[in-house]
Amino acid sequence: MVRPIFPEQHGKNRKRKNSFSKLPACGCVPWIPHRQTLKIKISMAPFPSLRLIYFDFGGRAEAIRVALHVGKVPFEDVRITEQEFSQQKAAGKYPFGSVPVLEVDSVAYAQSVGILRYVGRLGGLYPEDPLAGLAIDQVVGSVEDIVVATVPYLFASESEKASLKDKLEKNVYPRFFSAFERLLHADEEGFFVGKHLTIADLAVYPILQWITTSIVGPESLDPFPLLKALFRKIEEHEMVKDYYEQERRNSHKEGPEAGKMNTESNKGK
Repeated sequence: MVRPIFPEQHGKNRKRKNSFSKLPACGCVPWIPHRQTLKIKISMAPFPSLRLIYFDFGGRAEAIRVALHVGKVPFEDVRITEQEFSQQKAAGKYPFGSVPVLEVDSVAYAQSVGILRYVGRLGGLYPEDPLAGLAIDQVVGSVEDIVVATVPYLFASESEKASLKDKLEKNVYPRFFSAFERLLHADEEGFFVGKHLTIADLAVYPILQWITTSIVGPESLDPFPLLKALFRKIEEHEMVKDYYEQERRNSHKEGPEAGKMNTESNKGK
C-alpha cells in the first residue's frame, strides 16, 4: 500500500540521489487553446544542483518529488526529522521558516507551489505558453485549497473529527471534485491540460491518494468518472509507479520512526 500523504509517522533523516541522466524527460506538452497547438520548448542545458529538504513523508513535498522523478531531473532527496527542522529553523536556514525548501546551486528557495512549478519547467511538465500555464496553475491552486481545508481535521480532537470529516465529505471535496470533473470534460484528452502529464495532474494525484486512503475512502471518486479515470491513469504511469516502488523499498529497508507531523510543515506553500 502506498503511504498516505500525511502519515502519523515518518522516518529518519535520509539523503537520496536519483540516478537519472542529465537529459529532460522529453517531449512537449501540447495545449490547445482555440484549436491552436503550442508546444513546450525544452532547454538542453545541464540541470542545476538540486537538494529538496522536507520531512520523511509526502505532505507538501510529494508532488515535487514525483515531478522530479517523472521529469528525470537529478536531485538529492533530504529527509529531515522534527528535531533537525527546529534546529535549522532557529539557525535561519529556511527562507520563510518552513519546508519544503529547494536548494538550487546551494541557494535556498521556499514555497511548495513555486518549487513545483520550477521543477515542472525543468522536467518538461510545465509549458512556456502563459495561457496553458494559467490552466495548470488553477488546478495546482485548488489542490492547495483542499490541503488548507483538510489540515484542521488532521489536528482536531477525537470529539471534533466526526463533524469535520462530515463537512469535508459532503461539502468541500465534492465541490472541488466537481470542478476537476468539468475541467477534464472540457479538455477531452484525459489530462487537465493537453495530451500529456503536467504538474497539474501530479499535484492532484497525491491529494486524491491521501483522501481516498486516509479520510473518506475510494468511493468518494465514484460520482466523478473522469477524475477517477485520471487517478488510475497516473497510478499506472511508468515513472509514477517506479517512484512509489522506490518509496516502498526504502521504507522497508530503513523503517519508520515514531513522531507526529510538525504543524510548521503546513506553512509552506
